[in-house]
Amino acid sequence: ALAGGSLATAMGFVATATNVMAQSTASIVVEGNRRVEADTIRSYFRANPGESLDSYKIDQALKSLYATGLFQDVRIDRGAGGRIVVTVVENPVLNRVAFEGNKKLKDEQITMEVQSKSRGTLSRPTVQADVQRIIEVYRRNGRFDARVDPKIIELPNNRVDMVFEISEGEKTGVKKLRFVGNKAYGDQRLKDEIKTSETTFIPLLSFLQSADI
Repeated sequence: ALAGGSLATAMGFVATATNVMAQSTASIVVEGNRRVEADTIRSYFRANPGESLDSYKIDQALKSLYATGLFQDVRIDRGAGGRIVVTVVENPVLNRVAFEGNKKLKDEQITMEVQSKSRGTLSRPTVQADVQRIIEVYRRNGRFDARVDPKIIELPNNRVDMVFEISEGEKTGVKKLRFVGNKAYGDQRLKDEIKTSETTFIPLLSFLQSADI
């Protein structure tokens, strides 16, 4: 796949006006598409009817097609008779987005945070961003050692199940509270004014604490 740079060289175009300017959207052939219409793909070349395509427009079309998140691979080649052949591999459809291992947070809470949605398109950058969002949710709940492992289960007809396997870990306690720069008030006076407290391990009572997380 060609994700950037000049396509004029990569596609075998000679950098002359006669060769580079010979193509138009009418001569674009689309291959490999299953869900996305060919005319939709052609529209990313942004040329008016009868207008020729130069290497810059082809570069921009390639980048725009990748940016849609609909494709995991896009190739643009020069075919016979001055045609431009666009070959795409579409990203799979998300059949189901599920969460496993979460006991402290409900599925509904996590679903609100992630961008991957059922019946959407699988995007690996989005999945990685979702992993970080889930970890951040657990950190907000005092679990700083939570881990998330995304699993992709392939299904027929270019569909996948996306499963986020979660290890919630233990809550992170507050071993020591320190104040820096306080002169008018002592540490204990300030401790009395804030909600956060130091973790104390008192048998049978420590589970009642919530301010030491």
